[in-house]
Amino acid sequence: MAAAKRHHYIPKFLMRQFSAEPTVGNPRIWRLDKDTGRVSQNSITNEAVIGHFHRLEEVKGVDVEQELANIESLCKPAIEKAIAREPFANEDLELILLFSVLQQRRTPRSRQWSAELLEHMHRAVTEVEVATGSGVRDWLKAELGRDPTEDEVSAKRDELLLDLREGRIYAEATGDHEILTMFEVAEPIARRLRASLSVACLHAVRSEFVLSDHPVCAFDPLAPSDRGVSWLSSMASEVTFPISRDACLYFRPGRPGFGHVDVSRDAVSDINLRSYATAEWSVYGSMQRRLDDMRTAARRQRAKVSWYSPHKPRFLLYEGQEGAARPHGVQVYEPKGKVVRGFRPKDRPSPRPVPTKPVTDRLLREWSHLVPDDTAE
Repeated sequence: MAAAKRHHYIPKFLMRQFSAEPTVGNPRIWRLDKDTGRVSQNSITNEAVIGHFHRLEEVKGVDVEQELANIESLCKPAIEKAIAREPFANEDLELILLFSVLQQRRTPRSRQWSAELLEHMHRAVTEVEVATGSGVRDWLKAELGRDPTEDEVSAKRDELLLDLREGRIYAEATGDHEILTMFEVAEPIARRLRASLSVACLHAVRSEFVLSDHPVCAFDPLAPSDRGVSWLSSMASEVTFPISRDACLYFRPGRPGFGHVDVSRDAVSDINLRSYATAEWSVYGSMQRRLDDMRTAARRQRAKVSWYSPHKPRFLLYEGQEGAARPHGVQVYEPKGKVVRGFRPKDRPSPRPVPTKPVTDRLLREWSHLVPDDTAE
């Protein structure tokens, strides 16, 4: 069979749960255009889809779209159990977490942000390796055909460091990096979350959930606006993931476990505001009226929508002298590119290094959380 050309970043089996006719072969669903406010109807086959979005260019023999379909088939029974309020086994919870993490990572925005951070982290690692002399001597030996002198190694190291810091040498993530990274990190993240999260399935009473085009919504009331938000960014973090018109997964730090909880119309409306805030382009629902009402509520509660809006992830690189008790500088990097429907443009500007800034008291407190406390027993 020929490989599919139209790749969905939200599984069709999930989207059909938000249609008024989920049992139809290719049901129709209502879509709110977040930019214009226009509501229209379309089939689920033609929504949340990008041509060749999962196609690998350099790695051959791997059909990513089929691999995602295999994972969806494996996790689908656990999702259906949650919707139907059925008892859960440990294996079901593990599949729910894997599916939820992968869904978060496979969306256009998450893929793009992850690729940009990967580029910056690779540049930082390369700079450290060059600064310590790792690999520079071997590289010069291969280039010169002889053992280089210490002065030659030092001169080349200084040259490479200057090129890295001024952006003449940079790392650039390919489309294959962007695609395969989501598989590389999903399982380890899900395994860690299994021991740290309490999970519930919220069931709407006399109301309905809507679906964002970026369905996994992370919110942390304790997170500053210039720091990322994640599953475990603080003990107050919350992640919502609507999985049907009537059910929404809810994750927060706590004792591992799973339960079913009925929630009121007001709670459903609040979760729908989170979905609206997290959406990049579209929000989906079973009825035009529900999407219109949600849009009206969002316009009336702009401050809350802004509060729920996604935070860009940040990469912090602390600099210090060997043996020093504290760092003397820090680089703070965040993704810069505009999110696009597909791969980042190949003609985009090359990634630029960020300047090193002095360490503020706040950054020092953040750094202290990364360093083991020697006084702890």
